Amino acid sequence: MLQTAGVLFLLYYAVICVYVRRWNATFSRVWLFSGIVLIFAEVCRSQIPETIKIISAAAGTVFCAAVFFIFIRMVFLLRKPEEKRLDYLIVLGAKVDGRRITISLRLRLEKAFRYLQENPDTKAIVSGGKGKGEDISEAEAMASYLEEAGILKSRIVREGKSTSTEENMKYSIEEVPDSKKKRTGVVTNSFHMYRAVMLGKYVGYENLYPVTAKSEPVLFLNYLLREILAVLVFPVRRIWKAGKMSIDK
Repeated sequence: MLQTAGVLFLLYYAVICVYVRRWNATFSRVWLFSGIVLIFAEVCRSQIPETIKIISAAAGTVFCAAVFFIFIRMVFLLRKPEEKRLDYLIVLGAKVDGRRITISLRLRLEKAFRYLQENPDTKAIVSGGKGKGEDISEAEAMASYLEEAGILKSRIVREGKSTSTEENMKYSIEEVPDSKKKRTGVVTNSFHMYRAVMLGKYVGYENLYPVTAKSEPVLFLNYLLREILAVLVFPVRRIWKAGKMSIDK
């Protein structure tokens, strides 16, 4: 069982590498590491103490239950009907390769463009700073894409200093006048939507709605697991951050 799972994990890692044409795609090495560990555990199973087996099985069961719980919540969120005539639409940034729009970001922008076309009173906030390997900020790349597609420049607000999803939501809310009363949508890929909405509510949005873009099928499982783990770790990060702030004071 463990060996079969390990082999499947290694095969999926190989598929990701072929698809993105590099060995170190975002989060992909988790599948490589997990596959090796599972195969090694199966090979050495007879030598592992019974107590360790019981503890590992219990920890694995709890982890799988937590992952399944978050996954179900994600599914319910994605099944919500799309809200129309929103006041603002936050388009979350993703990796820009130099100046080139990557596939995940293009899917978000295509969704944003269609929504803005159908809802002419909605304004867009393109959110994303400049990271490693990027010649321009993600906000600048997104604004240029939407303007070239035919969206008026006056309808686009640029937020170009954020470096994470939490900062995307935090800095974008500063661009929304009277944000507590405004109906605001967030555009991102399906695998990313649950955490984006969760962080949006955490930083202060009261009327926040998902406007979901498609995901790359090959990478969906990879990014989905990354997002679930990020959601599970978030409470620990909050506690750590609060403790650090109290120490600094």
